[in-house]
Amino acid sequence: MRLLIQRVKDLEIGNFKSDKVTLLIFVAIEKEDKNKDLKNIVEFLENLEVLSDHIFVEEKFTKKIKEVKPEIFLVSQITLLANFSSSGKINFDKAISFLEGEKIFNNFYQELKNKGYIVHCTSFGSYLEIKSTNIGPTNFLLII
Repeated sequence: MRLLIQRVKDLEIGNFKSDKVTLLIFVAIEKEDKNKDLKNIVEFLENLEVLSDHIFVEEKFTKKIKEVKPEIFLVSQITLLANFSSSGKINFDKAISFLEGEKIFNNFYQELKNKGYIVHCTSFGSYLEIKSTNIGPTNFLLII
């Protein structure tokens, strides 16, 4: 599983709009992810020190996600798994099947909700137009 975590504000995805600071998490699900424990992944995620007390001030990251409990928006993102041949042809050989990926994505969403987070998402595999302001900019790529 690959997660690209962005700290954003002024988020617009479809009919969803928020001016709150939100964690926008792009989720790519690989074939071997069907056997991973999502509870452990969520616990690892919420213990990351990727936030600070003052969101708009440049300072060290000292707060864990579980301490701040920001709103989270999950987006399925197969392009995080892209591989390119020497000729530049793209493939997604590592990606899980659509039905299995959708199940894992929905379970990941539910695990975060079970931990008390306000979580938003769209349907797995949706084509989206996303507008946001990246704060920092802050981007973390996790390969779990």
